[in-house]
Amino acid sequence: MADQSKIIQDISLLYELSLAVGQSLDIEENCSVFLNTLISRKGLAFASVWLKEDLYYKLQCGFPNFRVAQERIASNHFMVEALNGKAYLSVNQAHPDFPKFVQEKNVAGGTYAIFRLGAIGFLKLFALNRKAAFSDLEMAQLKSVIDKFAVSLDGCLAHKHLIKETIERKHAETEFINAQVRLTHLITNLQAGILLEDESRHILLANQFFCDIFQIPVPPAQLIGIDCSDSAEQSKSLFANPQLFVEGVNTLLKCRILRVNEEIIMADGRILERDYIPLFTGKKYLGHLWQYRDVTKERQIQKAIIKSEEKYRGIIENMELGLLEVTLDQIIVKPYAIFCEMLGYEEAELIGKNAIDLFLPKEYQQILLAEEAKRLDGVGSVYELQIRKKDGSLIWVLVSGAPIKNSHGTVVGTIGIHYDITARKRLEQELSNAKEKAEKAQLAERQFLANMSHEIRTPMNAVIGMTHLLYETKPDKLQKEYLDSLRFSADSLMGIINNILDLSKIGAGEVEFESKTFDLVQLLHSLQRTYQFKVREKPISMVLEIDPNIKNLVIGDPTRLHQILNNLLGNASKFTHKGTIGIIATLLKQSKEEYVIEFQVHDTGIGIAKDKQDDVFRNFKQADVKITRQFGGTGLGLTIVKELVEMQNGNIRLESELGEGARFFISLPFKQSGIPITQSSTPIEDNNTDGAHLLKDIKVLLVEDNMMNQKLASRILDKWECQFKIASDGEEAVKASLAQQYDLILMDIHMPNMDGCEATVCIREDQNNPNQHTPIIALTAAALLEEKTRALNAGMNDFVTKPFSPRILKEQVLKTLGLKAQVIPTQKKTDQQQVQIDLKYLKEFSGGDLYFIRDMLETYITEAPLTMQKIQVAVEKENWKEVYKGIHKMKPSFIMLGMQHQHDLAAEVERMVRLTEFDTALVGDNLNRISADTQRTLPLLQEKLAQINKATEE
Repeated sequence: MADQSKIIQDISLLYELSLAVGQSLDIEENCSVFLNTLISRKGLAFASVWLKEDLYYKLQCGFPNFRVAQERIASNHFMVEALNGKAYLSVNQAHPDFPKFVQEKNVAGGTYAIFRLGAIGFLKLFALNRKAAFSDLEMAQLKSVIDKFAVSLDGCLAHKHLIKETIERKHAETEFINAQVRLTHLITNLQAGILLEDESRHILLANQFFCDIFQIPVPPAQLIGIDCSDSAEQSKSLFANPQLFVEGVNTLLKCRILRVNEEIIMADGRILERDYIPLFTGKKYLGHLWQYRDVTKERQIQKAIIKSEEKYRGIIENMELGLLEVTLDQIIVKPYAIFCEMLGYEEAELIGKNAIDLFLPKEYQQILLAEEAKRLDGVGSVYELQIRKKDGSLIWVLVSGAPIKNSHGTVVGTIGIHYDITARKRLEQELSNAKEKAEKAQLAERQFLANMSHEIRTPMNAVIGMTHLLYETKPDKLQKEYLDSLRFSADSLMGIINNILDLSKIGAGEVEFESKTFDLVQLLHSLQRTYQFKVREKPISMVLEIDPNIKNLVIGDPTRLHQILNNLLGNASKFTHKGTIGIIATLLKQSKEEYVIEFQVHDTGIGIAKDKQDDVFRNFKQADVKITRQFGGTGLGLTIVKELVEMQNGNIRLESELGEGARFFISLPFKQSGIPITQSSTPIEDNNTDGAHLLKDIKVLLVEDNMMNQKLASRILDKWECQFKIASDGEEAVKASLAQQYDLILMDIHMPNMDGCEATVCIREDQNNPNQHTPIIALTAAALLEEKTRALNAGMNDFVTKPFSPRILKEQVLKTLGLKAQVIPTQKKTDQQQVQIDLKYLKEFSGGDLYFIRDMLETYITEAPLTMQKIQVAVEKENWKEVYKGIHKMKPSFIMLGMQHQHDLAAEVERMVRLTEFDTALVGDNLNRISADTQRTLPLLQEKLAQINKATEE
């Protein structure tokens, strides 16, 4: 048991560390979560992550912070050199070079464990109270998770680098746009009249054209000497619109532009081209000259073309696209500026050169020629390739090519738009590498889970199976207590294993849901009986309320529903010391096709604080660490419940107050079967054999390498009176299958020499093998979906997961062989048929103690009639409180004796008499039925009692 506990702890630790690797792209957050998990679960004093930066390693994250001493070490540090070429190393205080490993405060002794994080750095762990170095097994186990952590950090660094590049690119784009805005602003403000002015803004020369444009009422000669400054009233009186001329000139003079070409549209529709030329002698400013030219007709022709060209030119320039025009022979005609910048050339260096020879590596030349052939047909194309820069380096570009046609429609060349996608390609490669590493890590994790499942389930199969067999040997009271403890421990361990595997299946999307018709009411009553038995030693009542509107069988997955409710009831019974636990099933929505049912699982237990309620649905989380110590558990149950509910399009919520119990509300959709519950079919079973008699004398080949499991299976087959032969591995199984024909082969999967799948393939492919078509059931300790798929693909008929009980194996064998018990519709029973005694529950409750059963029957025979008489008297007096007490007292007796119908009637009476108003006639009818049924049970119980007395006397 100690080894099992250690395995569980290691599994739990590695799984929690796997989850703690995180999915965030924030390197600080990932480091913080992972290191905190390592420290808390491994009992460490300090943990740190060091990442390489140029010629040194920098401390990225260290916990706890008070131990941080150094934050940077050289790349040739002793510790780095010691780790060189190794995946990990561990040194303790006895190591002669131990002081060289110390970068933390207050470290005089202890043990270090150091792991390489790929090429990006290393992770360092320090255990203060540990004298011995970490074992190689322990280091190897941690390495599998730390490798995943390294992949996570690598992704974070790549993301960080990408963000930096994106910011730089955005900054460059912003600068480009700002420059363009400034240039546009400057051009917009170059508006004024035409004349020659000196440095003092006095007119030196003007002509009539200038006067006509600005509607000046005097001839040009009279303008000479006039002051055109803002403050000159004389100039303002000359211009019909002084703002157009005076302020525009002032703006240009302040900018001191050497020359500008600009168009002005006059009020009459004319378009004027204006040149402004400042005049200098050396650095001395002498004045400026304005000149206007009428280009109205020319600009009207070009206006539409220019507008369109400017629009698309602006789009291309803002997108940083490199344009290149070439002839059909790939001779460069026009390289645009951004293309030149992209490859590091000057425009003059490219014109007249062959583009293929200059830019294109040989492996991409055929791609380009194929695309050029398309363009000869006038078709554009988009493709990716690498081109060579001036310095010889290669960049990836996305090329959009289009044909250039002359006025006759003939293709004379090509224009290619090149977009640099090198950063994207690099990121794609990094993401691909990271994805590959993550997939490998996930594969390793699943392989580990498969191996873990097989290694634990194989011995557990023998433990649980032998426990079932020992129960059948009529153990004494002390032996039964030992068996109960053994079964409880085995069931607890299997619960933990199954939870971990369920969580793994959920994460991989491998959970399968059945769609079968089942009796929901029967399932709920079964759960009620189970938990009445489980809480028998506590002052707890198990209550069940079912909406009477749930009248039909439903279609869904009863196994998963049972798992969900069983998990919630298990928690309720574990955390409740007194009071009640129970289920309330309410029909929320009903249609011809669907039921939506709410299950409310409630208890009067310790409750859950408001601020902790979100935690209970998280992996390995419980509301309080004290709960783990006091009640146990992995913290996976509610996580699995939530996932299973949501995967079935349902939802779950919690209402609770600390110290006042909890209520879990689950709503799930089910398909409507349209079949009333009273018409459900019930299998006929053959007394105690329960169908096992159908297996007598069948020939079975048992293939199993584990000796304990051989003994277990042999004992079960002996009990069924089967004829069987044992093979210890796949090779023996193939030989045995050639020797004679069997009715069934039970085949273990993981075996030495030849495993079960390989043996099955050999049997199925051999046409001369008499067992080529014999049903084969896989027996395996691996519970993952791929293991089942592998078995079925090999040719096996079905699958049984270890550990299994004799009942589970029997049911699967009967199903595979097609030996089904006859089923008949359940018809309305007569009064005599309504009274059925089933002591199965009482036997389970007492552990088969005949003396206890005898006492219970004698008590019922004596007290039940008296209690019913008191109830009838209370009814006559309409003392409904006493009626409630009496019927509440009778309910457990009905459950003990398997009288389900009578229990349901009693529950309905109990519910009704607690209401303020109810149908007293209906209550009376139900009580009369219960009273009559109670009388009918007495002779039946007397007969059972006589059989028990005879057995105890013998």
